[in-house]
Amino acid sequence: MIQRLLVLFLLLGLFSACESEKKEDPIPVIITDSITLNELQMQGDSVANLTWSALNNPDFVEYRVIRKEDPTEPTSEAGTSHIKAQFIGRHRDWNVPYTGYVQYQVLGVLSSGRIIESNVVTYRRPGVQSLNAYITDVQFDSQNRDLYFFGKQGDIRKFSLSSGKVTQSVQIGQNIGFCSFGTYQGRQELYVPCADGQILIYDAATLTKLDELTTNMGPLTDVLASNNQLFVSSTYYAGSALQTFSRATKARISFAGSLAWSNMRLKKVPGTTTEFIGVSLSISPVDQDYYRFSAAGFYQSFYDDRYHGDYPLDALLFEFSPTGEQYATGSEGALYRRDMTHLTNLPRSGNYTFTCYGFDPAAQMLYAGTSAKTIEAISLNGYRRVKSQKTRLYPVKLFQDGNNGFISVSSTYRPDNYYYGGTASLAKIAVERFN
Repeated sequence: MIQRLLVLFLLLGLFSACESEKKEDPIPVIITDSITLNELQMQGDSVANLTWSALNNPDFVEYRVIRKEDPTEPTSEAGTSHIKAQFIGRHRDWNVPYTGYVQYQVLGVLSSGRIIESNVVTYRRPGVQSLNAYITDVQFDSQNRDLYFFGKQGDIRKFSLSSGKVTQSVQIGQNIGFCSFGTYQGRQELYVPCADGQILIYDAATLTKLDELTTNMGPLTDVLASNNQLFVSSTYYAGSALQTFSRATKARISFAGSLAWSNMRLKKVPGTTTEFIGVSLSISPVDQDYYRFSAAGFYQSFYDDRYHGDYPLDALLFEFSPTGEQYATGSEGALYRRDMTHLTNLPRSGNYTFTCYGFDPAAQMLYAGTSAKTIEAISLNGYRRVKSQKTRLYPVKLFQDGNNGFISVSSTYRPDNYYYGGTASLAKIAVERFN
């Protein structure tokens, strides 16, 4: 009996030792070497929640969350967030850029120097297209649905609304003035006035150079194409600062004599081919004058400004109604008739200034962008503000797009901070619709 008990205790001891040995066996650690980034979860239009499969790796140093607004742009520290917690696997971006495209990727950095890359996840903002461009002027080719961005330092970019991409670009290599489009021999051309007194002529579709015209007028401010003629303004003091040239022969046709101010912005009166309002860029108070030429391009008459600074007026903020009956101008806002008679100052609520204008004659409405990041709707019947619409960026230009409503071009840069010289660095641009 005693022997049986001893054997039983011995067996129990052996069993207990085996169990203890089993418990002490190390559990194998599964080391992961991949990261899966999940689809973004958006909160409103400015906050993105990111989650990913966390690494389990003893060599872990940090995660880097990389954000880009263009897949071709280099990785920057400004677009990188550093996360030291290995097992968290989440990040909140509180300031998603107001662009049409934002992409994210998570990098796992190991002490060995190895970097583990996740998949790329993209967020496309509905109804918004974006690009980077220098801005002195923006023009819209409504027929081909292209936007042209002009930088004073000579940068020109053509942006397609159909593809949402910059399709053509050219660098002139010198400062340029205000450009215009015209049709010659069945082809649409772009005319670029330059600081060396030349007008460079480009194919508007491809931005390939076709020709050039020497004016001998010094640095050029503006060129307008109409009736196969080029109407050119300059900073020329030794002769007339407003002259006309033949597109066909490139010969001078006429000049406005000493009546034309130097350094003028020219605005063609809609519904006419050879009538212009010239607004001074470099004198104070700002002056406007009315010029009329014959169909052949010869100077005919001149009408002087009757106010000389009494009401808001700005060559860089000046838009005609498509009917040509009136125009809006100035950061403080004024309406004039086509004969330069002041109609009214525009209503404002608050401390903002106006940054751009767009007319809708059918609805008898004037839309005005503001420095408060709004677009104000002003009735032309009674000149009262009827609606205000918030924008995320500063409105720069408004274009009517046929029956599709309006196109708003807005920028991260406040327009009244750069209008005269243009942006010295690339501006982030958003292109979107509003009604």
